[in-house]
Amino acid sequence: MLYNEEAVRANIRNREGKRIFYLGKGDQLTSAARDYLSRERIEIRPGEQAKQDCFPLLTGGFLTEKPEHMTHLNGDFLVVKDHPRIIFRGKLDTLESELILCQLADKSLEATVGEILELARRIIRCEVLDEPLYNYTPETTPNKTAMDYEANGGRLMQVEGKVTKVTKVTYTDDKKVVSRITLKDGNGDLAEILIEEDIVSGADGVNDLASWVKKGRTVRAIGILHLDGNGRPVLRVRNCDEVVYVPPVPVSLGSRRNPRTGDLIWIAVGVMALSGIALAVLLRRKKR
Repeated sequence: MLYNEEAVRANIRNREGKRIFYLGKGDQLTSAARDYLSRERIEIRPGEQAKQDCFPLLTGGFLTEKPEHMTHLNGDFLVVKDHPRIIFRGKLDTLESELILCQLADKSLEATVGEILELARRIIRCEVLDEPLYNYTPETTPNKTAMDYEANGGRLMQVEGKVTKVTKVTYTDDKKVVSRITLKDGNGDLAEILIEEDIVSGADGVNDLASWVKKGRTVRAIGILHLDGNGRPVLRVRNCDEVVYVPPVPVSLGSRRNPRTGDLIWIAVGVMALSGIALAVLLRRKKR
């Protein structure tokens, strides 16, 4: 039998937390199918190792043979092919195919669509292996890079800088909330943060940024690089919790040491000050 990518996907097995594909004697893989297995790091094993004595059912009990209308959910467990999780996996497969076609149709969207495609593949992997879907946090980038829409449009970006401007608006509940924040980084470049009307905190369901976002404070924000209604690049946050205050790093004199001697610098400063005072007193007495 010649397995294409679709046939391979339908025959992936889960053994001890690993995705496995069993290739029977005389069976072959298409180039696309082999690339898929390599890309997803799915181990290929001889088909002889796939034989099971029994097939446990998710609902309890077991079968001695695998029925045509059932498929593997994970491990050795069988479920009917119209099980919600099997249908969900099929929808993800369809989404992945549509995203690849989108990349082929418009090369300018290749990078942006590629990020969505990567996420779709990770979702299906986590669903099959019962792994948690990690919370991706991008690295902080300079404002000039983060605001380059031609290079990074549609990407999730993170910036940090001092607040130079806060724009507040009033919505239907007559409460002023922060809608835009302008940040200046260490290079002097600006980044515009957009908080739309329906964006609130995931923790309490409100936008309370106005209570602590102030000019001069350092703020870190995560958002998707987007063009606003005027065609200007902005980072559109998905949740108010993605805008956080960065407190200044306290400077402790007690922790600073002379790099040559290892002595605490504040002790040396104190000794020098006392020596200066003593010298001044001696000179005054000498004049008298």
